Amino acid sequence: MATTTKHQALTDRADRYLTYLESEWGDVPRLGSQWAQWAEDERLDLQVEWAIREDRLGALERMERDRALNARQQARLVALRRVIAANRETLERLFASCVPLRRPKPDATRALDTGIDE
Repeated sequence: MATTTKHQALTDRADRYLTYLESEWGDVPRLGSQWAQWAEDERLDLQVEWAIREDRLGALERMERDRALNARQQARLVALRRVIAANRETLERLFASCVPLRRPKPDATRALDTGIDE
């Protein structure tokens, strides 16, 4: 029973990841057509958050390697890879146009404000 429940949970997770990634990667052409109208912070948000999609893809690839995908899921993953291949260059071009994140450099000469009087 526990094995069946665990297997069903894995099957359900794979289906959710596939549906999510099919939608997200399929939406890349629309992103490309609207990119110029997006504010820079919106562009950076998407770029940072895209790592979630890559993580989900990695999880699916591990499931595939572990032979945890059923035939239908395997076929969906093959089709998803075609969509990714068709859209990866566009996505990389969009992200390359983003202003890189800049973090302030610490000022070594400035003391930290600890709230403690010296």
